[in-house]
Amino acid sequence: MPPVRIAIVEDDAFVAGMLRQLIEASEGYDVVGDAADAAGIAPLVAAHFPDVLLVDVRLGEASGIVAIDALRRSGAARPRVVFMTAQLDDRVVRDALEVGLDGFLHKSDVAGSWRAAVDAAVRGEVVLSPIVGSFIARQAADADRLAERRRVEAAVASLTDADRAVLRVLPEGLPVPELARAVHVGATSVKQSLARIQQALGVDNRTQATVLVVRHGILDER
Repeated sequence: MPPVRIAIVEDDAFVAGMLRQLIEASEGYDVVGDAADAAGIAPLVAAHFPDVLLVDVRLGEASGIVAIDALRRSGAARPRVVFMTAQLDDRVVRDALEVGLDGFLHKSDVAGSWRAAVDAAVRGEVVLSPIVGSFIARQAADADRLAERRRVEAAVASLTDADRAVLRVLPEGLPVPELARAVHVGATSVKQSLARIQQALGVDNRTQATVLVVRHGILDER
């Protein structure tokens, strides 16, 4: 098989040099060119037709992500793209995922992970270095928690004052008769409130309802 043609887009000369040395010392891979800024990406691709681009997401004041997006929109050749970064933040990860990527490496472990990322990109797969993967997983978990909180807030807001009064004392684990005494209504009214609470929250029982509102501190705010 012919060697994988790799181009490096990196404004840090030390990192670019290290990558070049690692790649050129590895059988089956060739560095066909490099660029140190976003403006150099399109000419680099046009001149050398790399199979894979290793691209820093921050190139001085410019964005490697924006440059790759522009390259793809131009209708030019579409090499596989593995992004690299030294600093992770929500916006960088979101923008990279929206543009589309074939790999995302953190520079702290790029020396040990570039080969796996390049090989995966050539196969049409995606590799994330452990730090990047963990960051994205935390983002997803945070987004899920926020979505759940908003859903619970909306559900609680839709309840009547009487229903919310019952909801506030649910964490005490009282049976229905004692719940009724605590909120000064009849047992039948409490049962009706419990049914409405469970329906609004989309749960099957009062325990699940309690867990949801306590988890998000909804009762503490009302």
